[in-house]
Amino acid sequence: MEDNTQNYMNKIVSIDPGANGGIAVFDSGILQTLHVIPKVKDKIDYNELFSLLNNLTDDELGGDVTVVLEEVHSVFGASAKSNFSFGHINGVLLGMVVSLGVPYVLVQPKEWQKSVWANQDKVYKPGKAKQTVDTKATSLLAAKRLFPKTDFTKSAKSTIPHDGLIDAALIGKWYINGHK
Repeated sequence: MEDNTQNYMNKIVSIDPGANGGIAVFDSGILQTLHVIPKVKDKIDYNELFSLLNNLTDDELGGDVTVVLEEVHSVFGASAKSNFSFGHINGVLLGMVVSLGVPYVLVQPKEWQKSVWANQDKVYKPGKAKQTVDTKATSLLAAKRLFPKTDFTKSAKSTIPHDGLIDAALIGKWYINGHK
């Protein structure tokens, strides 16, 4: 984990990168808002994303803000195109955060997951010889436990919880908990 913050900030913008990523905004440890990564015709709208990050780290919160960004890596078994795309999005987000002059923390998925998942949250994939955790289902249960009143759908018309919003909230919770 890379941490270039000077001290604990009470305003946090946590980001789950990816084409279906999400952004969570916390103030004084309380989840305030959730945002999906903006898209136009199924492609990330980088101009809108930069504008959103600029507003979240400047206007909306005011004062000191720390960005917590999931540090992605290549995924075994994923296509080269998929891995490249995921790394590209993460690099663009990191560049945006650095250009905004905002302190940031990078965290690997296994680190934040270990901290926020409880044993009762764990869901295992069926039919495998070796028990494998279903990360999406486990994160959903953890989010419901930690944020019971939060709607993790991406819009009023949606009925399915959005993985990027769930992970962004859990990443922020990891940071708030003292990155244990």
